[in-house]
Amino acid sequence: EEITMHLEDEGAIDAHGQWISEIPIEEYGIPEGVRDVVGRRLDRLGDNANAVLEVAAVIGSTFSIDVAGSIAGLDEGQIDEVVTAVVSAGIFEEGTGPEEFVFTHALIRQTLYDGLATRRRTRLHRGVGEVFESRGSHPGVVLHHWLHANDPTRALAATVAAAASAQGASAGIDVLAYLELALDLWDDATDPEGTVGSSHTELVLRVLDSYSDFGDQRGQAISLVEAEIVRVSPTDTTTLSLLRSALAGQYWVKGRNADALAAHLEALRLIPDDSPSEELVQVLGSYAAHLMLAGDLDEAIRIGERALAVANALGIAHDTADISRAGAARSRAVGALATAYGNRGDIDTSDRYFDELRQEAQNNGDSRSLLLGYTNQGTVYGVTGELTKYLQMSDEGAAVAAELGRDRWQAILLTNAFEALFGLSRWDEAEDRLRAVPRTDTRDKPELARVMSVLILAAERGDGEVADGAWEELARADISDLDPEIRGPSWAARLSQHRWGGDLVAGYDVALEALPLLDDANCWSAAALLAGSAIELVADALESGAGDATWLEAARSWHDMFIRNNPPALFSAELRATATADLARAGGENDPELWRKAVRAWGGQGYYEAKARWRLAQALAATDPAHADIGPLLDSAAVVADRLRARPLSEAIHKARP
Repeated sequence: EEITMHLEDEGAIDAHGQWISEIPIEEYGIPEGVRDVVGRRLDRLGDNANAVLEVAAVIGSTFSIDVAGSIAGLDEGQIDEVVTAVVSAGIFEEGTGPEEFVFTHALIRQTLYDGLATRRRTRLHRGVGEVFESRGSHPGVVLHHWLHANDPTRALAATVAAAASAQGASAGIDVLAYLELALDLWDDATDPEGTVGSSHTELVLRVLDSYSDFGDQRGQAISLVEAEIVRVSPTDTTTLSLLRSALAGQYWVKGRNADALAAHLEALRLIPDDSPSEELVQVLGSYAAHLMLAGDLDEAIRIGERALAVANALGIAHDTADISRAGAARSRAVGALATAYGNRGDIDTSDRYFDELRQEAQNNGDSRSLLLGYTNQGTVYGVTGELTKYLQMSDEGAAVAAELGRDRWQAILLTNAFEALFGLSRWDEAEDRLRAVPRTDTRDKPELARVMSVLILAAERGDGEVADGAWEELARADISDLDPEIRGPSWAARLSQHRWGGDLVAGYDVALEALPLLDDANCWSAAALLAGSAIELVADALESGAGDATWLEAARSWHDMFIRNNPPALFSAELRATATADLARAGGENDPELWRKAVRAWGGQGYYEAKARWRLAQALAATDPAHADIGPLLDSAAVVADRLRARPLSEAIHKARP
């Protein structure tokens, strides 16, 4: 009993007494005398029994006596004699299935296994692997034995088969683990392409697809593609084009948008475009998707429609089942078109493309296209201000992603649901969505979006402790080298913290640093939110005497940038109304009518409407401290602020009361 407790404490056996460690038993400090006792018990059973037990130990804690006996070279009568003797000796007992037996203690099985000479252990694993393979056993079980038989070629075949089996069972993280193992085995295998029926590059691309679904836990995606580019012949421009396109995707996931654009352009340069090809569909489809995400809607539509034209010329249509990489690329192009048209306000065309995307997902059983539809159509609802639909689409998609085990998609969709709930002023629910986001140690966009969402909520609630924790996470991730689009929310949160905290000079410096970068990078959606906050900060500063004329000029330039770009973004019109009122306030004309327009623009949006009511009350008080509307405006704003636990706004409302 003491030995069992010791092994459990060390993690060598589980609660059921089964051996779960890869470390040899002698390294756990089991006294030699105990192992001798087990050995003597086994010796008394005879040669036939020990031969069967050795095979059984190789198979595992649970095994088929028929398989173990046949590999040991015994006939049925001899197997029956062994079963009688070994069960009587308490070495193993009957299991739940026919011909199934289980070792009574992990110590017995592991003593047998560790006592095998390396050569015999390898030979027995090979024998077990051959039997299991011939019987059609699960490829993951077969793989275990080929690995221990030191047969990389058959292990590679079993690994790829295990990945396909896991894909069919929607065991996504297992798919990734098997594919990564296949890459590790590739160079040691004989004729790996013939063994698995695909090239090394195709395997790399499958691994990258899995990273998109489940995250790049090793942080090796970019180096993996770069190594594959070196591996491929310089004359194979088509394959190099596909790899450059894949590299662009990984750059984008890591927030390196400028590098992603350069990689896309290089992919287009390399791919032959004088005739339709599946590879051209892949490159164009991926490029269209990233153009859409970067906000270059016209170019996204142009490239997306070109991708569809090439796909149609090849017979890759939305109403046919096609699970090839080209079919998936066509789906990305359709998703980009649907989203780009939606963000431009052409909802009819957008809906038509989203319907096409859903049909493709249904025909192909393509979970990625299905999740793409949930993500992108939800985003369109957000941009057009239909937050309830945005929330519904994001929650439904997150549930599907969770069911499919697609962690990174689930993270994206839950963060989108947070954005919808934040805009709906349902902050406690928004916080719940963030808590449900699957975490990862990798610095990818979904994880950064989660951390920045935490920051945004903490800034408006005045929760310094939570904000400090989020800033520490960003510091560990080191986002200084990321593109402005990715850093935008962090700048907005920092500026908001400084503004509410009264450190207006520091907030102004954030705006001076960030807004030119966002404008130069055409990150107009992020710039819209930051510009609105920056203009508000300048107005606060000038009212308090903290700023000067250069601050006012900066605010005017930011307002002009906002109007010039007219970003298709969530709350764009509402933010513009508030920015216009704040700019007038910065110029010394705190106009109640402009604030009434802002209140109407934000109608029904909770927090931001409450802020506009507070500002309207301030504007009225500046000319008539006894105005009858001041009290009701502040009361209604206070109800919202208190419900949301928006402490900085609650305190500001309290200070504004006569």
